[in-house]
Amino acid sequence: MNKLIRCLTGIGGSLLLAGSCMTGLSVSADAESSFTEGSITYTIAAGGVAVSGADSAAEKLTIPAETKDGKKVLRIADNALSGCASLKEVTIEPGLTEIGSGAFSQCAALESVSIPDSVTAIGAGAFYYCMALESLELPDSVKTLDEYVFSNCYALESIRLPRGLDTLPPYAFYYDIGLSEITLPDGLVHISEMSFVNCMSLKTLSLPASLTDFGMYSVLSCMGLDEIKVDPANPVYRTNDQGWLVTKDGKALVLYPAGCEERSATVANGIEQIMPYAFSGALALEEVRLPDSLTEIGDGAFADCRMLNKINLPFRLTSLPPSLFAHCANLSSVTIPENITSIGSYAFFCTGLTGVTIPEAVTSIDGYAFCGCSNLREVSVPKSVTEIGEKAFGYAVSSEEEGAEPTLDPTFVLHGRPASAAKKYAAESGVTFRQHGIDPTVLICVLAVAAAVLIIAGSLILGKKKSVNAADAAKGASAPEKISDPNYTSILDEDDGDPYDRSYGFSAEDDAEDDTEDDAEDTGAETEPDQE
Repeated sequence: MNKLIRCLTGIGGSLLLAGSCMTGLSVSADAESSFTEGSITYTIAAGGVAVSGADSAAEKLTIPAETKDGKKVLRIADNALSGCASLKEVTIEPGLTEIGSGAFSQCAALESVSIPDSVTAIGAGAFYYCMALESLELPDSVKTLDEYVFSNCYALESIRLPRGLDTLPPYAFYYDIGLSEITLPDGLVHISEMSFVNCMSLKTLSLPASLTDFGMYSVLSCMGLDEIKVDPANPVYRTNDQGWLVTKDGKALVLYPAGCEERSATVANGIEQIMPYAFSGALALEEVRLPDSLTEIGDGAFADCRMLNKINLPFRLTSLPPSLFAHCANLSSVTIPENITSIGSYAFFCTGLTGVTIPEAVTSIDGYAFCGCSNLREVSVPKSVTEIGEKAFGYAVSSEEEGAEPTLDPTFVLHGRPASAAKKYAAESGVTFRQHGIDPTVLICVLAVAAAVLIIAGSLILGKKKSVNAADAAKGASAPEKISDPNYTSILDEDDGDPYDRSYGFSAEDDAEDDTEDDAEDTGAETEPDQE
């Protein structure tokens, strides 16, 4: 997450800076449309003029309402005073209506700015990297603030926002590490994504009754935040008994105060959703107990909880979102529920996992999901997984600094079935792979050979049988002779109606002899052998 923040900081800077103040001349004006009075350069604009530059050596500037020839000063142009390294104090006289994008960006020595109640709009990054600016008051006339407007103002401790401001823009107080207090005005409806990022000194956040949209990632890595207040009249949000921000119906947990010193947290039963980055940066948390009612967890919900070592994931969950436990260095084990079907990117990035069991229901594992898990020596991937993203397994991260790329870990082993997504991933990424189970190709070959053997054996047996039958037919072409033994009586030579009352080939004399022998045995007499 910190890497993402640093990346965004660079993006913001590249969008804003032009550095016109370094030369004291306007970068956008030519000789016919611009002129200089004192330390300030102006550019002709419709209805008046705009401030377009200033003397780079100036420490104090007063921007007048009019020029000497009566032209109205309407605005400070984009990047007009950007990079004025010596500028410490600016006073703007009433009449000016707009401060353009990057107007005071990188004025590193700027300590104070007086803004009149005629100003209605302040552009993107207008005070970006004003590192010495400690406080600022915005008049109620200001209706619009643009993104990055006060970002990277490291010394900014307090600011008064105008009443009636509708939206707090994205990255408004991005990396304002000194900001300790702020009152959000009545009338504010929307807090945009990442409005407060790495505001490490911010301790209290008060939300007005008018606020109905607390954007995703609005408050992120504010590790000093220990109190959240909500106007009781707010129709959408409230704080629960634990002081956490939840929706009015109590079904969604929006924000846990990351500066809370409690080592364990129990999410109340009835909570069905945890919003993105809700617990992010809670450095004291060691254990979290989640309720069975929970069905959804947002991106990065527990990212950067560095001390977290115990957490249960309820059975109702069906997916693990991106960055869920990213940088949870003390998390050595976690049980993934059997209903989980997907594991998002960076879900376990740089965690302390020593082992993990991936359920049979999982079908996809996104990129970097288990990247940087230096204690994870092997993983078995079930055959249900059909997709594995880049560097999901078997890559080490030596540094979290920007630009540090994961490197292949030669000691890691990925286990999987033959002809599986795991085997394909290992082959493409260079990760060591160990196969369990029989390769389907080999199995097919074995079955084919067995089938061929059976067919050949069957053919041989059938051919031999036909040969025997042919020989028998040749020998017995005529009807068999009738048995000539006078003592043989056929069952078919009937002379009464009962074919079963027969001696079946034995004569009456034989019967009499048998009866005599039986009688002798019964009386214990010995029968003399026949004399020839």
